Amino acid sequence: MPDYSLNPSGLYVALTTPLNGKGNMDYLLLSRHAHQLVREGVRGFVVGGTTGEGWNLTPNSVVMGLTALKHLRDDNEGLLLVAGVIKNSEKESLAQIRSVNDVLAQGNDVADAFLLAPPIGKNYTHEQALDFYVKAAQESSVPIIAYNIPTRTGHQFTAETLVRINQETDGKVCAVKDSAPKATLSYQIGQILSDNSFPLAVFQGNDRFGYETFSTLFNAGYQGKPAAISGASSFQGFARIERQMYDALDSRDFTRALELQRLLREDAFKVLSDYERYPEQSVLKALIRATEFDSYPLAVSDGLKRVSHEDLENIVEKGREILRIGNA
Repeated sequence: MPDYSLNPSGLYVALTTPLNGKGNMDYLLLSRHAHQLVREGVRGFVVGGTTGEGWNLTPNSVVMGLTALKHLRDDNEGLLLVAGVIKNSEKESLAQIRSVNDVLAQGNDVADAFLLAPPIGKNYTHEQALDFYVKAAQESSVPIIAYNIPTRTGHQFTAETLVRINQETDGKVCAVKDSAPKATLSYQIGQILSDNSFPLAVFQGNDRFGYETFSTLFNAGYQGKPAAISGASSFQGFARIERQMYDALDSRDFTRALELQRLLREDAFKVLSDYERYPEQSVLKALIRATEFDSYPLAVSDGLKRVSHEDLENIVEKGREILRIGNA
């Protein structure tokens, strides 16, 4: 049986999607943005995830976005490229997987894995989730990361369901990204680890719980490395602090990791709560303007509110403050 394990370690970023004046992805800017984050120690990227407004991207645009990042993997050994799949229906989700897989079948290795969420708002039962991931695994030739994001999908994974999905897909669903509002799933995984083994790698997806998640898992005997897929770290200032936190967790310097987690919660992420009248994608695009991308487009998909010009200047200044904190 093929080995689908990913063995993640460190910080991976779910990229924002730069949209040009016609509402299409700016592939050159996407590549430049990712290159900046590689310099911060980021280990890989998701194109078309939640932060990337994947529900409104065409399958071809995700493929083209991944293609634009391939040169980074050539220059950075081990860099992971992931196709995000978060759609409004099962049909759309499977079509996205087929589109990427068709390109892979032609020998163009644009993606190393899929990040796959249950369809948005469908409130799947555990049996429906199992059936969905089995179908997805049949369509995919690369590993799948299950995406636990109940605020979007209405489905909250349990550790037991994930073990079943891993078994029923012959290990192809090999990891989970946990973006639930609380670290409940991580505690469940810890309980399983106390008695047996948990066959999936874990990515933390809620930036406020990285420390709690991996200190819990390590105490329970988790053998993997600490890893996160972070949308917030599309902004260089967040990435700089969060990458240091995961380095500290990896070296088991829990005092330093906790210090950095508090820094993220109490100082860095305050800008997100201060402007929570906007979707996070919009605030992140404004924050990116605090870096070398002072003309990064603020456009967002239909249905999302973009940051007003009145708020833009303040958000950019807060972003510059966070960059200074990350340098300290």
